[in-house]
Amino acid sequence: MKISRRALFILALLLIAAGAYSLVSRWQEGGFSQDHPAASSARFFAVILPDVKGTMQPMSELRGRILVVNFWASWCPPCREEMPELSELQAMYRDQGLLVLGIAAEDQESVNQFASESPVGYPLFAADTEAGPLSYSLGNHRSVLPYTVVIDRDGHIVKTYFGRITRHLLEQTVKPLLQASTAP
Repeated sequence: MKISRRALFILALLLIAAGAYSLVSRWQEGGFSQDHPAASSARFFAVILPDVKGTMQPMSELRGRILVVNFWASWCPPCREEMPELSELQAMYRDQGLLVLGIAAEDQESVNQFASESPVGYPLFAADTEAGPLSYSLGNHRSVLPYTVVIDRDGHIVKTYFGRITRHLLEQTVKPLLQASTAP
């Protein structure tokens, strides 16, 4: 049985299209996750960042909480799209010890302007040029925005997500952590 070049070409195009469709579908469903990133939270807990008021906040004071750390920028459409869901997550689980943080890859003025125009229900920080190396140390070896990291109460990175995230997807990661911390 002989297969023509044209048939092989069409088959190759179909395989490429199917692969691209699969990648786009995964991206739209909440980004790409990584279960065991080769990363450490040490640099994160060592950094001091300004909040929207310009007050320097040591991240070391956040030890002992379950953290959802989201790297974003105001010029990034997927970053802005996921913010309402991150705010919902913060509101739903705040009393159980969850804290969502937004770390902007922008200067203080840009973050302040964004926060005044589009308030969110969780703390925002300006990391400017520190955002790239900081997110890299937390496993963002692709330099992607948005990038989200879940850190447990012991400071271990539990999961990372490349691209737009959803509340539902994050709940799958944080609910067991919250339940484990309230179990006798």
